[in-house]
Amino acid sequence: FSPKGGVGKTTMAVNLGIALMRGGENKVCIVDLDLAFGDIAITLQLFPTHTIEHAIGGEHSADQSFVQELMTPHESGLMILAAPIQPDARERVSGMLVSRLLQTLREHYDYIVLDTAPAFDEQTLTALDETDECIIGATLDVPTLKNVKVALETHDVLGVAEGRRHLLLNRADDQVGIGADKVEGILGMNVTVQVATSLDIAKATNAG
Repeated sequence: FSPKGGVGKTTMAVNLGIALMRGGENKVCIVDLDLAFGDIAITLQLFPTHTIEHAIGGEHSADQSFVQELMTPHESGLMILAAPIQPDARERVSGMLVSRLLQTLREHYDYIVLDTAPAFDEQTLTALDETDECIIGATLDVPTLKNVKVALETHDVLGVAEGRRHLLLNRADDQVGIGADKVEGILGMNVTVQVATSLDIAKATNAG
């Protein structure tokens, strides 16, 4: 989760999913819950025939076989529940449907990685309510840190993943004038991991 777009959520979600598979030892899926502008499929150069949009109306029938029909496999073995092709489908994906899909996926996968929208919409709030571990993405710029601070305060009010939040600093380079120690002071939260800027990331994304 991040309240700001462009911080690298999708890249992190894809690579986390691949890492959690441990070469096929674990069954892992990624659910793209950025329902208007999700990029998980295109990042992996996948062209799904089914998306979460095809589950609309299935709140009471989303069993294992139904959900598996919606999944798109990646050559690595990672499974993807892709975001809708058209942004207007977002409004028709209910929080109840998201909850039911996640409950069903829990029965089949060792790990479920959720890539959420940069907003507190109904679907994201449902996902946050269901989540076990919440990775909060941020970059070293004042507007993002301001939004992350507000989001953390909202997490506190909602009781989201208390004691199980992890702050990920992306493009964490010393040259920008804000370091990890300053971020921790601003947000009142320890930095769990820092990822430096790398041109290889853009190359990898463009190559799928």
